[in-house]
Amino acid sequence: SSEQPIEPGDPSEPESQGGDIQTHMKGDVNMDGVIDVTDAVVVINAYLSDDTSSISLALADMNNDGIIDITDAVAIINIYLRAE
Repeated sequence: SSEQPIEPGDPSEPESQGGDIQTHMKGDVNMDGVIDVTDAVVVINAYLSDDTSSISLALADMNNDGIIDITDAVAIINIYLRAE
């Protein structure tokens, strides 16, 4: 075959984790590939510490209001419960 192998981290590869936000699902705040209670805990910890600088607004702001708060954590938990 004349196709070139896809290098690890290549953004054209669907499974790439190359730091590209588009490779992660909204709600997967810790970027481990699954939406679960751990993601909600990350949001709650960021909210309670009043420091959301370490998390992605695009992944954590579930209701798109520009604020990371408990409402976002509840939305993540609801996604997790629906998936169970």
